[in-house]
Amino acid sequence: AYVDGALSAEKMAEVEARLAHDPEARNAVAQWRHFDNLIHTAASDADTRPANLQIAALERKLAGRLQRRRWRTLLMGPGLRNIAAGAVLFAAGWWTHGALAPGSGTSGSAFPAYVKSTVAGHAAYQFARAERAEFSGNDMTTAVAWLSEQMQQQIESPKLERLGYTVESARLIQQDDRPVALFYYRNPENQRVTVSISPRRASEPGYSLQLTRTEDGQLAYWSDSDLHYAVVGGADVADITTLAAAVR
Repeated sequence: AYVDGALSAEKMAEVEARLAHDPEARNAVAQWRHFDNLIHTAASDADTRPANLQIAALERKLAGRLQRRRWRTLLMGPGLRNIAAGAVLFAAGWWTHGALAPGSGTSGSAFPAYVKSTVAGHAAYQFARAERAEFSGNDMTTAVAWLSEQMQQQIESPKLERLGYTVESARLIQQDDRPVALFYYRNPENQRVTVSISPRRASEPGYSLQLTRTEDGQLAYWSDSDLHYAVVGGADVADITTLAAAVR
């Protein structure tokens, strides 16, 4: 308040009397005045900055508004009603089973092997040592047919297009003699999502939906009667739950 000149004359005199005998207080006041000057200088210079910076700021605001509108349109459209319902069911199942996974790193022992390989494949975006084949986003029909043959059961490529994601590639890796299919997606905001599908052996346990966070984003994994699934990506629990519901 003293630096801002917001005190009465009597209070100003009291502060100045203290400053005369308190070096630490004088130093603090000097720093506040310095930062205050920096703020005022930055504010006064704002109107003289190049126009392109102002345009860039407006573009960012517009892009954010368009993105929010696009998500509202998607979420209100009939094409996503099943996904929205699936997300609600997934979330309900998560809370019912108390399935928040205890691990938060990529090497935690709480993760099944296929989940670890998914997280590693997402983080590195390559798995050359264990990779057996790779397909571009334009070859998904061929990729799915070949991957299904390798797994000896029919799989489908996850449909994330309705959430704004485009498939970039798919590949098959080997994890402990298990084939793991990895599908890579990216949205217009350059956010990447990795989905894995691998066969579930008869001797293996099934997993209800597990949600946690890794070093590279949110993680969801679960099983059905024949397959294991994992999804890495998304900004928060709501994102990863919606992605998992779309994959399911």
